[in-house]
Amino acid sequence: MALQGMCLSIAPPLNSSAPIVAVCNLTHSDAPFEASCSPQHDAACSYPADMGAADPRLADLCALICSGCSSL
Repeated sequence: MALQGMCLSIAPPLNSSAPIVAVCNLTHSDAPFEASCSPQHDAACSYPADMGAADPRLADLCALICSGCSSL
């Protein structure tokens, strides 16, 4: 079972096929965890080149990854 939590941060991948990693937190836990998705295996896992730090798609992607709903 994948860990599930709220998104803390996400960074652009090294290239368009690299996994996208998010830092997530768990309720009632002091330690954050990393979760990821692969654009090669999950159509919802994409980080367009035009996505800036304030882009709402970024928050949606991070939430998707931290929810445990994306494929690793």
